[in-house]
Amino acid sequence: MLKNNRTLNNKYSKEIKLILCCARTTISKEIEKKIRALLHHNLDWNFILNVAIKNNIISSLYINLEDVEPNLVPLSVLRELKKQYIKITFNNVLRLNRLIEISDLLSSRGIKTAAIKGPVIAEQLYGDITYRYFSDIDILISKEYVKEAEKVIIDSGYRLTREFSDTKEDKYKKIHLHEEFIHQEDGTVLELHWALTRWHYLQPLQTDYLINRAKPIKLSTGTVLTLDPEDLFMVLCLHGGRHRWQMLKWICDIAEFINVYPEFDWDHLLLRGKKLGMRRMVYLGLFLAFDLLDATLPSDIVSQINSDRYVHKLSVNVQKRLFGEKNRSSLFNKNSIFQLFLKDRFSDKLRYAARSLFVPSNEDWISHDFSSHLSSLYYVTRPIRMIFKNLRKSPRLT
Repeated sequence: MLKNNRTLNNKYSKEIKLILCCARTTISKEIEKKIRALLHHNLDWNFILNVAIKNNIISSLYINLEDVEPNLVPLSVLRELKKQYIKITFNNVLRLNRLIEISDLLSSRGIKTAAIKGPVIAEQLYGDITYRYFSDIDILISKEYVKEAEKVIIDSGYRLTREFSDTKEDKYKKIHLHEEFIHQEDGTVLELHWALTRWHYLQPLQTDYLINRAKPIKLSTGTVLTLDPEDLFMVLCLHGGRHRWQMLKWICDIAEFINVYPEFDWDHLLLRGKKLGMRRMVYLGLFLAFDLLDATLPSDIVSQINSDRYVHKLSVNVQKRLFGEKNRSSLFNKNSIFQLFLKDRFSDKLRYAARSLFVPSNEDWISHDFSSHLSSLYYVTRPIRMIFKNLRKSPRLT
């Protein structure tokens, strides 16, 4: 097994080093020593708080500073962290209870589901729902049960966040992945997913396959079904890659997965990633956890990752954006370019490019009337509009 020994040497400011040291559930003696040493410096605490909030790691920052050396943290900062932590804990417990409630309701109607992301990740990987912030609850369901599930959800106090005509809604569901609901009393947001990837992005992780492999997980007030660990890891890498790893929280999920499953069959997982066209996506997730959070990986897996020349380039871009560094010269600043280089197969790159040119965005679905007889003109004008929008001098690949 290989552990990264260079992550916190000279790469980042003292503030970022402190954040990275605290963004984990297990603090080794070595990391504890580094935290104490960093706390003796004159730190920019406003910057630390802003970065922690942006990356949704307030809970781990507060818990670890409180455990290691709270006397070296300004009292006003500690109070603000505690205030945020209490708020996160309250909201997480509320959303957890809503998840169990709606999962039980759907199950009672014979609708099999799998809870994904949010509360189940907090319990499965962190062992404590207060350790990981989540803003909503996510449920995966077979597409054939979507209409029935929507009725159950609405009858239990939620409403759809967007309303379409029946024609427009049917078209929307053919292209998009989920519907969003909000609870009318407490504002809990629920996303009902019938797919995790669109046809253009990668060979889809089949919803029914994932649900049939789902395992029960015991939460504080009930039990729900969630993804098999191997499926969970693939979904974490897929989700992080699709969103360019915009939050350190998502990289923490990968690091905690590695800690929870130290004997995982990584060779088998990489083989599955290759079959799905996700090998570079998996490489990037593993490398970010290794490079930023000292995740321990087998040496042969690290060698495989290092053999991919684009993983390091993509990682540099991710890390600069995570911590607000300017990187205007990077070609990967464009999401479309980042996504193209993230994919393994030419066919996936081609599908992604075609979708970017022709398929309506979420904003377009809301603003355009696709039931109109003139709607076909949209598909003619969108490629032209997108080409002109992105027609600028491409920066150098760095």
